[in-house]
Amino acid sequence: LENWQRVRMEGSSKKRQRPIDKGESDFSSLTQPDQHADPSSVTPKRPRLLREETPTSTGDLSVLYGTPPANIVSSHTPQPGARITRKLINDPIHGQIELNAELFRIIDTPIFQRLRDLKQLGGMYLVFPGASHNRFEHCLGTCYLAGQWMKQFRDRECTGDYEITQRDIFLVEVAGLCHDLGHGPFSHAFEKEFTDKVGLHFDHEHASCELLKMINDDIKLLTSTELRQVQMMIKGETKGVAPKQLFMYQIVHNKSNSVDVDKFDYLSRDCYSASLPLGFDFRRIMTLSRIDSDGSIVFSVKEAMNLFNMFFARYTLHKQIYQHHVVKAIELMIGEILRHPLVEKRFHLRDIIANQKWDDYVFLTDGILSEVSREFRHEIPEIEKLRRRELYKFVCEYGPLSAVAAEELRLHLSSLPSLGNKIAVSTYRYDMANQNRNPFDDSLKFYQSGDEQAALLPKGYLTPG
Repeated sequence: LENWQRVRMEGSSKKRQRPIDKGESDFSSLTQPDQHADPSSVTPKRPRLLREETPTSTGDLSVLYGTPPANIVSSHTPQPGARITRKLINDPIHGQIELNAELFRIIDTPIFQRLRDLKQLGGMYLVFPGASHNRFEHCLGTCYLAGQWMKQFRDRECTGDYEITQRDIFLVEVAGLCHDLGHGPFSHAFEKEFTDKVGLHFDHEHASCELLKMINDDIKLLTSTELRQVQMMIKGETKGVAPKQLFMYQIVHNKSNSVDVDKFDYLSRDCYSASLPLGFDFRRIMTLSRIDSDGSIVFSVKEAMNLFNMFFARYTLHKQIYQHHVVKAIELMIGEILRHPLVEKRFHLRDIIANQKWDDYVFLTDGILSEVSREFRHEIPEIEKLRRRELYKFVCEYGPLSAVAAEELRLHLSSLPSLGNKIAVSTYRYDMANQNRNPFDDSLKFYQSGDEQAALLPKGYLTPG
């Protein structure tokens, strides 16, 4: 009992006792034994708990600290033999969500908890104050939606002769949970403004797979075959996958047409944080989908416009939020800071990425900016400029241009004597998440009631001409 103490906080003269849980002794009623009584006739009493009185202005509050003795059981303590299979999380986007308790073996690891220190939208929270959510909650939401979609397919028995098992659902949930483990500081800005500009190839999906392997080596949750399956789901790889299982590899990362739960969650979460209307209903998309004869996920023709609105929502976020000119200015300045020789000498970022030193990579978070600021704020001017909001000023925008034309324009502007090294250029492009492909033209298939085979939409179905 010496490590278990009750701390009672009082904000008024009125004293209240904390209600005693069922099965818990009321230690306040304990008395000292009679010193003159025969020791053999005295029933041993438990010692009084140490009590500390701390006045506050918030009213009376009783809190128990430490680990209770084994023989004291609260009414909230699971009974012996009871097994918790699901855990409840309150999510601002999806409401009360339940996750398989086994997933918390991954969630409760330092590598996964690192996601709490990575902003989902990088430096955008410095422009849009509400956009301060982290990769942590996005991964939880993606995991939940992945499980829900799998359960819908199972319950509606739309997978032909393939029976979805509970383990199948779990593996897809793990893929959704871990798909963004590998993001670096400030998320996509790390790739665009650091690794790309120092000539290093970096793929956050590959990094996610490597970090998942590190976790699994420690907790032994997945077999080697299952680990490879989950890594393929994260990367969206389908080579060698049996047709009857193809749909499982399209739920988290759908390389075919980009309709997946990752997009459902981040579009919903980012619109919510930026106070923008979402404009589409991903729940209907999931509900009115099925598995085609080739094993791929197809959608009801009724949801064609809904899916079009999903891609338009992504375009809107890029136009108004992701590529906002002040956001770009901040990301350019962050890139200048991370590429500075002093930062490289101190943190060895290039060496970590080039040699894939994952044991060191897991300590890279958005907090690196604070560390750099503390050590080099006098040597790197961009740090103080960023803190004082003395940001790069937007000059102009050109486009649309090809990648070659954009690079030629950058080189031309940089060569002007009046500008020289005083100009920074950021290039970006808008598409339908399929590079130069339109998924409605070649990969997004729809079915009508009674159709055995899904097909592409007729040309001009969504737009005239």
